[in-house]
Amino acid sequence: MPLRELMTGSGLSGAVTVRALLDAGPVREPLQPADRGAVDGLRRAYEEMVSR
Repeated sequence: MPLRELMTGSGLSGAVTVRALLDAGPVREPLQPADRGAVDGLRRAYEEMVSR
């Protein structure tokens, strides 16, 4: 659940968080990309989830 909570509670659009997590490239305007801290947090939560 930490990954879902980060994705929905970050204040960013779902498309932005998914693209950031998957390193899928830039988002189109008017969306703004996730900042480095958000990306790092998403990746840590994802790594933790898949390592269980």
